[in-house]
Amino acid sequence: MQQWEYLELIYLGSEGAWLDSGGVTGRVGRVRQTHSLADKLNELGGQGWELTGVLSVDEAYYRLIFKRPH
Repeated sequence: MQQWEYLELIYLGSEGAWLDSGGVTGRVGRVRQTHSLADKLNELGGQGWELTGVLSVDEAYYRLIFKRPH
């Protein structure tokens, strides 16, 4: 049976900041007037992570769930 590992990323859109469940933090760049998470998502995809779910807590706070084979 396939085993998976999971990563949760909390994204504060209004601040452009993120924190993942591994304890890594960072900031995303700005595109025009808003922050863009695309570079971080591409980085995680390159590491084998697949976005499996997004929970919008409010307009500027999101929880993103990723998984990859373990």
